[in-house]
Amino acid sequence: HTKTYSINTFNLGSRHPESLSTLYSIGYCQFKKKLYQRALRTFKKLMKADTTAYVFYIDNRFYSYLAECHYALKKKKDALSWYIESAVRNKKEWGLKDENTLEAVNRCLEISNELKSSIQLPKWIKRAVQLK
Repeated sequence: HTKTYSINTFNLGSRHPESLSTLYSIGYCQFKKKLYQRALRTFKKLMKADTTAYVFYIDNRFYSYLAECHYALKKKKDALSWYIESAVRNKKEWGLKDENTLEAVNRCLEISNELKSSIQLPKWIKRAVQLK
């Protein structure tokens, strides 16, 4: 995938959907192989290109992957922030009862409890647990 990304970037530019899709695939493979630091670097390249809206439509779990990478790297506050972002975006696009929305909501609550966090969760996240 890395070679394909280099060729796509050279021929099409770094913001072209094919380049972005390839870069996303690289990050996703790194995530699945538990290469979390590498996956974060790759995902952050996508974010620097200001293309997260595009990537979000490739896979609505994109922000959850970012969160899970941070969690695996013991950066729980960052993980919580990304899970909140994931929950908010999923709720906006697919609704509160969407499986991925509820998964992100549950992870927000779990991590918030682990941290005994002072990070304020949106009120709707606290209420969403009752919808299950």
